[in-house]
Amino acid sequence: HLFKGLENILIDECHLVGTNNRTMYLKFIENLKKVNPELRVIGLSATPYRLGLGCLTSGGIFTHYAFDLTGIDAFNKLVEDGYLGKLINRRTKCEFDVSGVKVQGGEYVQSSLQMAVDKDTITKAAMQELCQAGKDRKHWLVFASGVEHAKHIGEELTRQGISNCVITGDMLDSERDAALRDWKAGKYRAAVNNNILTTGVDFPGIDLIACLRATKSTAL
Repeated sequence: HLFKGLENILIDECHLVGTNNRTMYLKFIENLKKVNPELRVIGLSATPYRLGLGCLTSGGIFTHYAFDLTGIDAFNKLVEDGYLGKLINRRTKCEFDVSGVKVQGGEYVQSSLQMAVDKDTITKAAMQELCQAGKDRKHWLVFASGVEHAKHIGEELTRQGISNCVITGDMLDSERDAALRDWKAGKYRAAVNNNILTTGVDFPGIDLIACLRATKSTAL
């Protein structure tokens, strides 16, 4: 009865809504539809794809696009208007061999991926290349393939004279917030993380992004 009269639900980052009807999201929506069969579910996302599903409109929850800014013309206009940064991709000399990495649910298994790429020789070579590429950049954002990989990347950056902070999911919120503040303030040149600084991160000062994490995800 608390939701009687509710006509619309808006879900931000709706690509996080699973397709399994046992999830809390879908249980909640299902019960609201019992109160109001005409309930409209509106999703918002900058990455409207899911591994193993494809477009979110293929999953049964969302039926069509009401407004789409993912086309090339619209995307370029967002860049021109300053809403998105203009990214320049650079192919690296150092590459990972992921031929033996296990795949589950259409994506690399993180433990298997980290085992394949978290090697001293690879990390050293990758960081040497990164230091060369980022010599005139001030705020680096580095993505690792696991927690231990992130720590090893941070250690190698330190050896090569690059101040950095390593941000992982096992840190206290206060520790993570302090590290981010210091990075943004310029105390650290690089922020190394393991899938933490993704959704909702908006720091216009970032001028270099290094991805040391292989993925099969179109959205990533």
